[in-house]
Amino acid sequence: MKLKDTGLTAQDIKDKVSKYMIETYERFDFIAETAKDQYLYDEKGEPYLDFYAGIAVNSAGNCNQKVVDAVIDQVQDVMHTFNYPYTIPQALLAEKICTTIGMDKIFYQNSGTEANEAQKMLKKWETTSLQNLKRFHM
Repeated sequence: MKLKDTGLTAQDIKDKVSKYMIETYERFDFIAETAKDQYLYDEKGEPYLDFYAGIAVNSAGNCNQKVVDAVIDQVQDVMHTFNYPYTIPQALLAEKICTTIGMDKIFYQNSGTEANEAQKMLKKWETTSLQNLKRFHM
């Protein structure tokens, strides 16, 4: 969305954020209006080098054409689903990840809670595995 299309000023946007949002961090003093590759651009077209990579979740850059094309292609079939039905992209990506990094299985997650649960499962597995090893070697 472009600022010029809203009828608002940059200060109006900042004021709305201040009024309606809980601020948990200090913001940079610019409005990221568009993005391409490693740059964010403000409403005046000024580039800002983006070192954050979507805070570690989007390291392909902004509007990377291959990623944009893949997203468009996928959302024309299924935009969102959950883990109960089988989906072709999930299966193919799981295979690629496992064969690339030498893992047997992966666990898809979409939140910090699931990441924490995966850590708990890993610790439980490690504890159980160590107990079983001790039992067999004693």
